[in-house]
Amino acid sequence: MDWNNGQSTTFYLTFTDTIADGIETVTGTGTATSGELTGATAVFVWVYTVPNLLACLTPTGATSQSGAIVATVVST
Repeated sequence: MDWNNGQSTTFYLTFTDTIADGIETVTGTGTATSGELTGATAVFVWVYTVPNLLACLTPTGATSQSGAIVATVVST
């Protein structure tokens, strides 16, 4: 991830993905492995409205989404 101060951080995240009532929530948890915040704990949460639930059942799946992301990074 590139920050607005010219620095960057690389994160190693493990993801979970749930879809309920047409809302997809992807959560990535892990740590910063290099860069400005090395060693920090990180949680990223993406929340999307699934534009076409039936597309999830096709071989190609849903091909686009839009939504918000919330990131929490706690330096140790």
